[in-house]
Amino acid sequence: MNLVRCNILLYMGVLCVMGSYCTSVAGQENNVSIDAGVEILSRYVWRGMPLSSSPVIQPSIELNNRNVFLGAWGSYTTVSNYDQEVDLYVGYSIGNVTFTLYDYFVFNDSLEASAEYFNWKKGETAHTLESILTINEIFNTALAFEGSVMLYGDDINDAENSLYSTYLKLLWNFTCDEIELKPYIGITPAAGLYGSSFNLVNIGMSWEKEFSLSDHLALPAIGSFGINPVQENIYITVGLTF
Repeated sequence: MNLVRCNILLYMGVLCVMGSYCTSVAGQENNVSIDAGVEILSRYVWRGMPLSSSPVIQPSIELNNRNVFLGAWGSYTTVSNYDQEVDLYVGYSIGNVTFTLYDYFVFNDSLEASAEYFNWKKGETAHTLESILTINEIFNTALAFEGSVMLYGDDINDAENSLYSTYLKLLWNFTCDEIELKPYIGITPAAGLYGSSFNLVNIGMSWEKEFSLSDHLALPAIGSFGINPVQENIYITVGLTF
């Protein structure tokens, strides 16, 4: 049995397990929840790096049961023949600590080209696996930490050696005049995707606010402002979240 068939069977198995699990708990105490949403942004900026030059639509869906969650997230540009993204993830939370494993998949959106989704061969695959550790409310404050390390896939150098690109982020949550603000700072400790050595790669602030249009209608808006000192870039984004 070739690698493609193995991957197809794996994904079918995961879907079957999810369906069976949801059915089995239907008659029990309901601890399962499903969340779905979509964001529309002026452009896609990730960890200080611009990944699109046009507006994007980013849908998501997540299944939660107690401390375990899994989901899918996508980013689609509004121009054709441009790199698109579909990510799958699974995670576990205990207290204020969360462990997440991401599968990033970036592909060229063309009707004439195959995305080669089931190709996991090193040096060819468009998948990137990453582990993420998140700690919220550090020392019972609004301070949070996120540490991410790429483990396998498209995170390689010219010799096809894994870079293990690492991103470390600190952020603070607070509210001012009904605006939720999150100033943040991100660094990379070594050479990799984000820079050629230890460096500050992302500093800025994101925000969320609901703008009331009437007594029964509000417009949920989000945005961010940031600077990437390594790339000498500055960016500002704005969007809607539903």
